[in-house]
Amino acid sequence: MCVLAALGRLPELVHQTGSLFLDDLCLVDTYHGEVDSASRAADLAAHIGDANLTILANHGVIATGRSLAEAVYRAASIERVCKLAYDVMLTGKEPAQMKWADMAGMQRSLVERAADVYWAGAARMAIKADPEVLR
Repeated sequence: MCVLAALGRLPELVHQTGSLFLDDLCLVDTYHGEVDSASRAADLAAHIGDANLTILANHGVIATGRSLAEAVYRAASIERVCKLAYDVMLTGKEPAQMKWADMAGMQRSLVERAADVYWAGAARMAIKADPEVLR
């Protein structure tokens, strides 16, 4: 993700996981300093609009969702999506194209089911690694 952010590019959606971001990505390619005031926050929010995943050029991402689990799933998924897009980009070849309708169906499935499954698995791993997180 950081490589594409440094390039000021959105990832090409080349894998079914990318369907999560179908028509839901935003690129903010300008930087006017730290978001340290209500007016700067309002400007950024206006630029982002309804997008659930925003790549900030030369910086990183902002992931949102209807729940914390959904936002975390988007944040984790964009890493894989960007890595795959970058790897494909390095080949210099055109990737196989997915059909929009198929991607839209996969997007609905990922949002409805995968976020909670991912969240539950991540929570179990965190608890196993450090049971003190429950205290």
